[in-house]
Amino acid sequence: MRKISVYGARYCDIVLYLARTLQNLHYKVLVCDRSIAKPMRSFIPVFEDFDLDKQVFDYGGFGYTYAYPGFDERDADYRVSMVAESAGTIPGAAFIPGYRDMKLKQAIEDDIDEESFDFMIILNDASAALADFWNDHEDGNSVRLFITDEYPENLYEMRSVLRAINKNSQYDRKRLDGKKLLVIRDYTGTAKLIIDELEKLAGASKSFLIPWSKKDRKLEMLAAYNDGFRFIDASDRLLNLLEELCDGAGIDTSGFEYRRAYINAGKGKRI
Repeated sequence: MRKISVYGARYCDIVLYLARTLQNLHYKVLVCDRSIAKPMRSFIPVFEDFDLDKQVFDYGGFGYTYAYPGFDERDADYRVSMVAESAGTIPGAAFIPGYRDMKLKQAIEDDIDEESFDFMIILNDASAALADFWNDHEDGNSVRLFITDEYPENLYEMRSVLRAINKNSQYDRKRLDGKKLLVIRDYTGTAKLIIDELEKLAGASKSFLIPWSKKDRKLEMLAAYNDGFRFIDASDRLLNLLEELCDGAGIDTSGFEYRRAYINAGKGKRI
């Protein structure tokens, strides 16, 4: 299974677009949310009935969970189950005693593990990079994406994390496998000196300074406010980032199949 690790803030809409594109390319995708803040919960309407520490919620064909399938292999009783998207009708569906529990039980498949998926997109706060760089389970990444914007709290957090990683005497660059990308959203150039430093600290193979775009910002907000997401008229720079992420994950982005996949993903369609 290929892994794409994401560190930082303001990544949810990009992750949704990426997951749908990979899905349209007929890959099985799991979004594993290991962040503390869990901002993706504003974008994916998961009901409280589900225990995402031990369940994977099927959101339009790709999985969303807090768990890490296969992560704690020492615990023989550790199991991750799949909750079907249709189970989303449970809350408020009926007030018949036992109805909701019965419906939920029927929607579960047991023993989901890493082999059930082709791609895992792992979501982290920026500070998680300090821990994950030393985590054996973070090996095998196809892409590492560091993403922030020019808001001081996000920018300074990313800088402090990257500084700490680079100053650590045990830092082993050989472990940082895969392509590394740095993304600055809503770029205005106001914090150019800090961003120049971030580019050096991240050792990114490519940086994306995405200018502030009314369309991108509106699409990002709509993806959170609506039960569903569309990215029609996203900026070229944002689409270039998506292509770079897919390319880093070993996807051929030069042919018709990829173009059809991301165009339909932009329309919110599954193929």
